[in-house]
Amino acid sequence: MIVHYYYEYIHPFYDGNGRTVRLFVCSYQEKTTRLIQRVVLFYY
Repeated sequence: MIVHYYYEYIHPFYDGNGRTVRLFVCSYQEKTTRLIQRVVLFYY
């Protein structure tokens, strides 16, 4: 996702950038995809 790239690029936190982005991505997927798609995306 482009949002993930830009968030990592600006690097707002000293530690925890990856975890924060994964939280944003998971919440975005929860709002936009079905459960089966989320499970498949999470697995890979």
